[in-house]
Amino acid sequence: MPYKTDVIVIAPGQTVDALMVADASPAARYYMAARAYASAVNLAFDSTTTTGIVQYKSVGTNRSTTPDSPIMPSLPDFFDTPTAHRFYTNLTGLIKPRSPKVPLHVDEHMFVTIGLGFTSGGANQTKCQGQALAASMNNVSFAFPTKMSLLEAQFKGAKGIYSSDFSNMPPVLFDYTNQSINTDPAADSLSFTPKGTKVKKVKYGAVVEMVLQNTALLAIESHPMHLHGFDFFVLAQGFGNYNASTDVKSYNLVHRR
Repeated sequence: MPYKTDVIVIAPGQTVDALMVADASPAARYYMAARAYASAVNLAFDSTTTTGIVQYKSVGTNRSTTPDSPIMPSLPDFFDTPTAHRFYTNLTGLIKPRSPKVPLHVDEHMFVTIGLGFTSGGANQTKCQGQALAASMNNVSFAFPTKMSLLEAQFKGAKGIYSSDFSNMPPVLFDYTNQSINTDPAADSLSFTPKGTKVKKVKYGAVVEMVLQNTALLAIESHPMHLHGFDFFVLAQGFGNYNASTDVKSYNLVHRR
């Protein structure tokens, strides 16, 4: 549902609908400013601030009457995670008649870890010195198909474009029941990320519960996500490791975040 905020947190590829209330003094000009939010405090980022000027029509453009030095807003710190988390957790779905309800029956459960790892640099990557950083899901870094798209391969039944073995679980998963680490012997090192074109197939109309867990193996960093072509509900957000025995009880099944 809509709510009042004095800051908008937005990720690459994301859009936000916002209504600005013009209730400041019309005798001045104001900066609308944007700066980076960096959750990974130990990685380099662009720390510049971009600005645009907001001005009432009544002020005019005559230099003799137009105020100079627009007023700069007070911006959050670059690493202000509480402000970013407060913005995202206040976003909820609109409650409308006949709108989809959160399904209580789950057909498939997925636990997907997201993070950065090292991967082998290609022959054309001369500055990687043999390895580079790569984002991964369940310790697999996506490799783009070279012959055709994934959807085209699916529709045409083409073989060898992708494999259908993307795992429901990462190679190493913490067992919250026994408070121990379950290790897959096939995983030599979680810090090394192999590349692959892997997909997960589900039946049409299936309900999938997906838990996204940041690993923070190389850096603590947020990872914006987006989905195409699905009805999805964000039921919970939080910090630290997901605990199935307690976190499921806090799912928001009413406001459909």
